[in-house]
Amino acid sequence: MARITISIDDQEVLSALRRLAQSPAKMRPVMKMIGEEMTESTKRRFETSIRPDGKRWPSLAQSTLLARLSKVKGAYSKKTGRVTKKGSTAAANMRPLIDTRELSTTLRHQIANGGAAVDIGTNRTFNERKGVGAEVHQFGARNGRIPARPFLGLSNSDKTTLLDSLASFLKEQVKP
Repeated sequence: MARITISIDDQEVLSALRRLAQSPAKMRPVMKMIGEEMTESTKRRFETSIRPDGKRWPSLAQSTLLARLSKVKGAYSKKTGRVTKKGSTAAANMRPLIDTRELSTTLRHQIANGGAAVDIGTNRTFNERKGVGAEVHQFGARNGRIPARPFLGLSNSDKTTLLDSLASFLKEQVKP
């Protein structure tokens, strides 16, 4: 799996993880649960077009909209060369990173470091035949032609979910 590392710089989360890291094998269940929860949360970003920090992804460029519309039968009037009602409706429903769903459907998680960590990501890397990979969408193209549309990372809601999962797990671990 290709790896994009997202660093967590939050003392509450890091403190809870340090306590758990002292026994990696025991962490597997909570890492599995966190992986499932964060993978689902990341998939929801594709539905809402919202970055982990709560901001909206940049809209599609006009050239991208036109390229996608050219694939929609009946999107243009042959007589006038203008976009038809069908084309307008299609354009209104086009959202970034949704066209093929190839990126959102390849999100996975896997337990790492003997159970002490979980990796969340995709194997969708740059491929000349297929086009842009996950890293370009996450960080933007170096030439500036494709803006960053971050989908990996922790939102405030994710942080709460993650801390709740860790707290529940820690409580289970210290039961007599």
